[in-house]
Amino acid sequence: MASSKSDNTAPAPRYFDPAPLPKQWDVPLPGGGGAVLHEKELWRKAYFYLNVFLVVFVFIFESLVTFQLQLFSTPLYLIDKEKFYAVIHYSQKLFGVAMVSIHQLFAPTTFIIYQDATIPGPLFCKPCVPPSQKVSLDDMKESLVLPKRIILISNHQLYSDWIYIWALAYMARRHGDLKVILKKSLKNIPIWGWGMQFFDFIFLERSWTKDAQNFLAHMAKLKSSTSPLWLLIFPEGTTISAETREKSHTFAEKNGIPVPKHTLLPRSLGLYTCVNSLGNTIDYIYDLTVGIPGVPRGATPQYTYTLASLYVMGLNPGQIHVHFRRFKVSELPREEEAFSAWLQARWQEKDELLEHFYQKGCFPADTESLPKLCNVSLRHLAEFLQFPVLQYAFTSVFTLIWRLL
Repeated sequence: MASSKSDNTAPAPRYFDPAPLPKQWDVPLPGGGGAVLHEKELWRKAYFYLNVFLVVFVFIFESLVTFQLQLFSTPLYLIDKEKFYAVIHYSQKLFGVAMVSIHQLFAPTTFIIYQDATIPGPLFCKPCVPPSQKVSLDDMKESLVLPKRIILISNHQLYSDWIYIWALAYMARRHGDLKVILKKSLKNIPIWGWGMQFFDFIFLERSWTKDAQNFLAHMAKLKSSTSPLWLLIFPEGTTISAETREKSHTFAEKNGIPVPKHTLLPRSLGLYTCVNSLGNTIDYIYDLTVGIPGVPRGATPQYTYTLASLYVMGLNPGQIHVHFRRFKVSELPREEEAFSAWLQARWQEKDELLEHFYQKGCFPADTESLPKLCNVSLRHLAEFLQFPVLQYAFTSVFTLIWRLL
């Protein structure tokens, strides 16, 4: 008689959940019985660890190349500031290329872009080029058409949200113009934190009494510049988690605000300060609502898709739905309390958009502007080849200096 204990024993938990093997590997191996399973598991582990190595190697390599370029450019600051900032701008474009290449190689993604009636024209188009003018294949590819200076706001579900938006900036050829507001704790992370300081990202402690002077100084600098600017703000301040969702719901209930199902309540002070500080140098706020397939309704997205699962384990949603809306800055409320109410109303609409997404699997789209599908990929191989070419140049310079010393 079989033991009931063995029938009820749960399988031992796995310490990782690697991506499934390619189908061509999923074939019986010599040995039979348990040996087949054992060898398959070895192949599976080998595939997983090889993927880990490749992702880490490519990301660190591309980041190091970008940071070395920034370091080499520092003497230019004392000689010619304009050229220094030009090199830093190029380094930021280079890092944007790195973000797109990581997706293309390890987490293939397709954007599904929606727009509503607040954006009258098409979001994507090919540039108008006179027939007599010679153009490259790159020039003829479709680009995301958005103004040179805008504020971007978005809901915040995953740690990778800023990477997705950087990829959108790449599609608009603005991947060197993005400015992101980040937690101050990220500022001193070796290489990446230092690199973001070169990009002149804005680091805040999330305490207005401590941040006000630094923040207003950054805004004054951005206002005085005529350079393109994509200023990215996540008004929710952080990603959704069980803890942040509970705090948001408690605050909403206490203040008679509708409790959001799929977002956190937005904080208006940062956005309000940006809008008022930048003044007439910004004409529009573009509001992005990002929907992630595969997240169960009511679940926490960052627990479904971690950075490791997205880029290492192959647990990638494959599609990212992005809904665009546009608001004219000159038509926004000027008083802080009225502006806060305006932002709360927009976030309630955003929550309704996400409710539609979780029920239907897509955002609503009017018949005149059907969703646009766009693969996250580099325009041509030469963009990726910049990294090994630059690294060869840096290595040659280091070797020459070492020999001279």
